[in-house]
Amino acid sequence: AEVRFEVNAGGAGFVPLGSPSTRFPYTATLDPVLLGASVFEVRAVAVDTGGQADPAPKSILLFFEQPILPPSVTARVNGETVTLSWTDPNAPGQVAAFEAYRGTTRLGPTSAAAPPGVATASSTIQGPPSNAYDGSPSTYWYTSGAGASWEVLLDSPALARELSLNLIWPSNAFVYVRLGGAWVELKSGITSLNTTIPVDPPLLIEGAKVVFTTAPQFNVGLYELAIRPVPPVASPLTDTFVSHGTHEYRVAALTAYGARAEGTASARIYQPFLLGIASNGSTSPVLVRGVGATPASSVAILRAGVEIATVAADESGAFQAEVALQLGLNAFTALATDSAGNVSVPSYETYVSYTPPPSAIVSLALTAVENANVSLAFEVSGDSTDVASYEVRRTSGGATSVVAVLSADARSFPDAGV
Repeated sequence: AEVRFEVNAGGAGFVPLGSPSTRFPYTATLDPVLLGASVFEVRAVAVDTGGQADPAPKSILLFFEQPILPPSVTARVNGETVTLSWTDPNAPGQVAAFEAYRGTTRLGPTSAAAPPGVATASSTIQGPPSNAYDGSPSTYWYTSGAGASWEVLLDSPALARELSLNLIWPSNAFVYVRLGGAWVELKSGITSLNTTIPVDPPLLIEGAKVVFTTAPQFNVGLYELAIRPVPPVASPLTDTFVSHGTHEYRVAALTAYGARAEGTASARIYQPFLLGIASNGSTSPVLVRGVGATPASSVAILRAGVEIATVAADESGAFQAEVALQLGLNAFTALATDSAGNVSVPSYETYVSYTPPPSAIVSLALTAVENANVSLAFEVSGDSTDVASYEVRRTSGGATSVVAVLSADARSFPDAGV
């Protein structure tokens, strides 16, 4: 007795894999580089002492690819937007596609157009075979008899993540995909009219085939076979309106036959916080203080969106800057940028109003005293454009009181009954 190992490399047909093995354990050596293919169907044919070979030997599929390296991933933050970029360290052609994730949420397009291809069938009664690969569930192809088949060969290989099958009549259908020139069984014994077949991990297929092994209704046929590729993503990829917190991003490099290598990067979405500003409203400059910045980050203080100061946050993320006030309402925000260039969300605004005292100089003179009546006059020098009124104050016995409020154009005042 002996076991003859045979290999079908890339759909070229079975050939002997070395010499027959006559001793247990039965083994053979397969060198994929020497055979020059990536997909191998291998079977072991048992032969008894009378020379009778197994008429239906089982086979297995083997895939060969060079190992791949994970992509180098960078996540850059600007407010609530993350820009994800990556570089591929592998040789051209090794990676078939990329997938990007924030946590478990897939990023980028959610679907991709069906890959174009040419459909054929073993026979046709109605509807050309292309009707079953036109994206329309209302068109169809059918023929008669068990053993009929339908297939589509793609114009170029596509990295498939899912196939769906819509039969016209119940049948027993087998679905195959073409990999590296070889037809590989994907799912057998399909009897449901509507079936979704995940391809996990995704595979770079060159076509798909349906074989009908039974025909309970005499006819067999398809409304549609759909191939859903992995949606393409490319660097750089923008992720917007990201919630506050620290997020892990993953970029996976996918090969033609299911290998996967992931690179990761993290991104922090946050905003610093400005504390209340201590001010009496009439003095400038003031101290603007805040917390919550990335330690050692550069914090810009902005007024009405315009940067007016830049300071470094300390090891706790606290920061402060002395800034001059403008007349009226001052609205401040803070924006932190770390050493990698990641920019925070702007802080909420904090406000301080500034109304400085007038700069005009008043010279007061006593012009007359008659009994208990005092007449006063004053002169104003310098800029008086911001003077709205004048207060006359009298101090008597150590107490000061306002005895009159004069208009901006007044220059004298009689104080009676002193």
